[in-house]
Amino acid sequence: MAQRQRFQQAAFYGRAVQQDPALKAAYETGVNVQTNSSYLVAVADYLGAPDIRHVDFTGYRGRAGDVIMVQATDNFAVAEVRVRIQNPDGTLVEEGAAQPEPDGFTFRFTATASNASLDGDKITVTAIDRPGNRTTATQNL
Repeated sequence: MAQRQRFQQAAFYGRAVQQDPALKAAYETGVNVQTNSSYLVAVADYLGAPDIRHVDFTGYRGRAGDVIMVQATDNFAVAEVRVRIQNPDGTLVEEGAAQPEPDGFTFRFTATASNASLDGDKITVTAIDRPGNRTTATQNL
């Protein structure tokens, strides 16, 4: 029953995309032999969440300007990648969007806040696709 409802919601999403010329045009870029219409591309996108392939923390030392690199993919496109840095007690150091690199699957988060101690800090990365599916990965330093 739940799976049938999810597929029905995906079909609603696919039809809504067909009514929005800009979204329809975007999804038409994903048309191929298996998914031969923008409707099918949109339905498949709704049904599949993004995948966080790799997070590289080696460039983050707790200084403003340090970089965290994220590689995330989706069956259509990753719309946004967000990074959240918290101290061990849960207080927020900073949170923000990572900027996409030209390759389309690498995202660069540049720290803006100083973080005196990284020991035990938690970094949470969230990848979001156009339909709003989210995948989260958390790493303790």
